[in-house]
Amino acid sequence: MFHMKHASPANGPNQHVDESNAVMEAHVPADTARRLEIFAHQLSRWRRATNLVSDQSHSDLWRRHIQDSLQILNLAPDAKRWLDVGSGAGFPGLVIAIGLYGVPHAEVHCVESDKRKCAFLAQVVRETGISAVIHAARIEEIDPNTLIPVDAVTARALASLPELLKLSRIYLNQGAIGIFPQGRCPVNQTELPGWTNSYSIENVRSSTDSNSRIVRVRKEMGSPI
Repeated sequence: MFHMKHASPANGPNQHVDESNAVMEAHVPADTARRLEIFAHQLSRWRRATNLVSDQSHSDLWRRHIQDSLQILNLAPDAKRWLDVGSGAGFPGLVIAIGLYGVPHAEVHCVESDKRKCAFLAQVVRETGISAVIHAARIEEIDPNTLIPVDAVTARALASLPELLKLSRIYLNQGAIGIFPQGRCPVNQTELPGWTNSYSIENVRSSTDSNSRIVRVRKEMGSPI
C-alpha cells in the first residue's frame, strides 16, 4: 500500500519544511500527505499540554512515529476495520485512519483512557475528516461485541507482548490479525507458552529501523480457541 523510505530527523527553524519533504519521501498520495500535515500541526500544538510525545521523539516525528505507523498498513493490507489499543498520541491508530481515508467501510477504533489525549484525538478526527471512533476507556471496560468484527488489532508501546495477546485474544480468535511493534526486542517464542500451538507468530523487520521488529499474529485455522 505504502512504500516507505528512511527520512532524516528534522530540527531547528526549517523543521516544518523538512517534515513536509519526509512525507513526500514516503510516497503517499497528496491527499494523505495533507492530512498527515494537519495531524502533525495539531500534535505540535497539543503535545506539551497533554504529554503526547517527548521533545526528542518529536524532533524525529515523521520517521519515528508517522512512517513507523504507516508501515503497519502493509502488514494487513486487506484490513478495513482496525482496533488500536492505547492510542495515546494517535500512533498508530490515527495514522492508519488517515492512510485508509476514502476506503469504503474503513474505520479505526481508538481506545485511550486518558481524557486529555482523547480530546486531542477527537480534534484530529474533526480536522482531517477521517473515519475513526474514539473510546475514552480502557480496553477491558469495553464490551467486545460493540467492536466486532475487527480485521486487525494493534498497539504500540502499551504493554508486553504476552499482555497484548491476552487483551487481543477475543479479536484474534474471531479472525483479526494482530500487528504489534516491539522495537528492538524481537519475540522469543519460548516466552509465549500456550500461544505458539494455536497462533502463527512472526517477527517482521521494520522498514523505518532495520534493527526493530513488528510482531504479526494470526490464529491458526482449525486450532482450538
